[in-house]
Amino acid sequence: KRCELLEFNSDNTRRLNLEETKAKIASLEYIQNELNGIVNIAK
Repeated sequence: KRCELLEFNSDNTRRLNLEETKAKIASLEYIQNELNGIVNIAK
């Protein structure tokens, strides 16, 4: 039997607040590389 996925929307997920959003973005490898002067190469 196939599992049916529910639609992903704002009614069934928790929204990040401003501080959580900033922390999530700051944790991305791409952002860390930019902040450290490392060239990001598209994969």
